[in-house]
Amino acid sequence: MLRERTVSPPNSRMNDPTQGTTVTVTEYTGDGFTECVLDFENCVNFDNWEFDGSAYLSGLAVDSDGNDIVHPDNIFPSRTEGQHACIQLGSGCGGLVSWSHPSINGGNPVFELRRGRAFIPSPSNESSYLKPPNPCHYDWSDIGTNKI
Repeated sequence: MLRERTVSPPNSRMNDPTQGTTVTVTEYTGDGFTECVLDFENCVNFDNWEFDGSAYLSGLAVDSDGNDIVHPDNIFPSRTEGQHACIQLGSGCGGLVSWSHPSINGGNPVFELRRGRAFIPSPSNESSYLKPPNPCHYDWSDIGTNKI
């Protein structure tokens, strides 16, 4: 049973996961820690993110120190960039909320990192993508895990 998962390095615009970035994922399962390297080049299919076209997710995503990630660092111009950033934050991010405003991103939708893990009906035309428990379909047994 998963009890704790941490991901490093923390999200950074300089560290663009869409460019082949790897991150170290450490997972505690009750019988010890397991560490693996997750390569985002292999994380390109996001069909398993649950979508709701009239809902939002509560709360801002948080970094590894528990600090809210605020604008502009929590806003991405594409869903894929937002999803990669959300994955990097591990349990600090529950999904994305999409919205648009004429003064941001040329009025095109943006994708905001959120911490919530349940859809809430939106009064303002937001839509949301809920991150699944295993968003990259990785298998701890076949990606070079090391017991630590």
